[in-house]
Amino acid sequence: MATIKILTCIHKDDIYLKDKDYLPIQVGKALASCDLHIQGDDSGDHISAKNPSYCELTALYWAWKNLKGIDYIGLCHYRRYFDFHRQGRKGFPCTLFPTGECEGKDIRIPADILTRLEEGCVIMPKPMTLQLSLFNDYCVTHVSDDLRTLERLVKSDGDPSFSQAFDDVMYYSHKLRPCNMFIMGWSEFDRYCQWLFGILEKVEKETHIEYYSPYQKRIYGFMAERLLNVYLRARGLKTFEVPLLFFCDQPDEDLSLPLGKYRYRNLLKGLSFLFSFSPKYWGRLIADKQL
Repeated sequence: MATIKILTCIHKDDIYLKDKDYLPIQVGKALASCDLHIQGDDSGDHISAKNPSYCELTALYWAWKNLKGIDYIGLCHYRRYFDFHRQGRKGFPCTLFPTGECEGKDIRIPADILTRLEEGCVIMPKPMTLQLSLFNDYCVTHVSDDLRTLERLVKSDGDPSFSQAFDDVMYYSHKLRPCNMFIMGWSEFDRYCQWLFGILEKVEKETHIEYYSPYQKRIYGFMAERLLNVYLRARGLKTFEVPLLFFCDQPDEDLSLPLGKYRYRNLLKGLSFLFSFSPKYWGRLIADKQL
């Protein structure tokens, strides 16, 4: 029988959902003032001390280097889970629930998801719709020079498929599958981690974040959210998208709308995104369709 583990990233003492296929892991434990008495990301080969800038990637790195005998590996957060059983709002990529409603939600992995994994699919979150391209959204929200450094390093890495995938995902898409959440086969995970951490190590050597705010210091976690999408595109991997459950006491304007208004707002975002392109883009798109 296949062995599957989904890492549940936790950084503080709080409630979280439990199941036999999930592995709670304390991220940034090397820097923590408290012990949550669960698996830490600070044993064996680890980068736990880099958690302020690598976020949940310290758990990813720990699993890559230290877990053995796993067929399928995934990642979620103590407040964010895949909604395999459609307990959220129909038609929404993510449903917000008050934190107190965490208990009782079903996070078991159903048979059809296991079948898709066996067929080589990567399980991913349903995408969030942005008004800007992923590249421009990052530049507005974070430090644009850092993204240009990332772009240069990805494109100089020697594989043209990744260079093309970077453009397709970052410049020509406004759909983001967020949170570094996924489930995939171990061999693909190993390949992904080799590429991801190799790229981020190079970026880290060329960026200086000592004066960034704590939020902007989460740079490599933010980059990885985009890079996972780039990797899947470059590798041509099949994906199956699942909505998310998000336990949070802060309301979200978009996700609180009625479904009709939510779809209308996404339509407006899509039109805004499309009208932002130059004639050069449309010429390239037509040429690609004719190939």
